[in-house]
Amino acid sequence: MTTAEQIVSAEASRQQPSASIVSVASWPADSVDVRSLVNEYVEWLTAASGVDPAVVQPSLVAELEAIEQWYAPPNGRMVLARVDGAAAGIVGIHVLERGVAELKRVYLRPDARGQDLGRRMTEVAIRESRRLGAKRIVLETSPRVMPAAHRIYLERGFREISRYSDMEVDGVIAMELRLGLFSGLRHHRGR
Repeated sequence: MTTAEQIVSAEASRQQPSASIVSVASWPADSVDVRSLVNEYVEWLTAASGVDPAVVQPSLVAELEAIEQWYAPPNGRMVLARVDGAAAGIVGIHVLERGVAELKRVYLRPDARGQDLGRRMTEVAIRESRRLGAKRIVLETSPRVMPAAHRIYLERGFREISRYSDMEVDGVIAMELRLGLFSGLRHHRGR
């Protein structure tokens, strides 16, 4: 598989003692882990926001029923993080239209947070979006419910835009990242 690029890190610090891998999910090998994480995400989001995602996102049911079709080429990809071999997080990439990819279902299990996996998963998702032909990436997020994810998006260069979906939930904003030839330089130069 040409997208089997993996970022492997054996962390030596006290805060990051685990071995972690961020890679593109392989279908059907990773289906069980991906489905489990998506279901956890839906449960977590319902509890954290007080809003049932299936009610405000009517396409969620169809997405869950055909998850491989939503997140496998040519329609998308699923980025999967593992810590010590166990599935720990996901980022879905879904092609909305030619040149536009959407990041969806960004989730890390609570015990995997604080290990820089969210940032690493986002970087792989941006790279994979480019491979899918995206010129821009869009997403919807809630800075109140997902402050760490919102910070990562801002640091990576995402900017708030007008809503692109019909989901109307208080506190949810839309963001985009334009994938120009030099869009990654601004981010890496500051490090």
